[in-house]
Amino acid sequence: MYDSETRVQDLRQTRPRHRLPEEALSRTRLAEAAVSQAFNISLTELRAATRRKAPVAFARQMAMYLSHVALGVSLTRTGACFGRDRTTASHACRVIEERREDPIFDVQLCRLEESLLRMMRRLDGGDEGVAR
Repeated sequence: MYDSETRVQDLRQTRPRHRLPEEALSRTRLAEAAVSQAFNISLTELRAATRRKAPVAFARQMAMYLSHVALGVSLTRTGACFGRDRTTASHACRVIEERREDPIFDVQLCRLEESLLRMMRRLDGGDEGVAR
């Protein structure tokens, strides 16, 4: 017998999976790595498919924000890179924007953004020969 649950499983196995553009994925992974290091949270925790405790969820929201705002990845692709949808990425950006009203948080976020953008320029070959 071919029940509806079996049919759904068959469809999931046979339909082509949407592949994310390499650039969106690499930019998102860069944001993840920066946030993982800054918050001392493992990449495994950030990439977990299920909800986590507040500090991990906040770090994930920060990585989504940086992916979208600082690195220019669309909300749709940002969400997809984290295994979530566009509305979750949009919510993450709103949460972080609201926290930017705190001057201490805003300074920390600006430093993280600047660091990320420097890394991106280096990876793109834009900081060659620049003394620091």
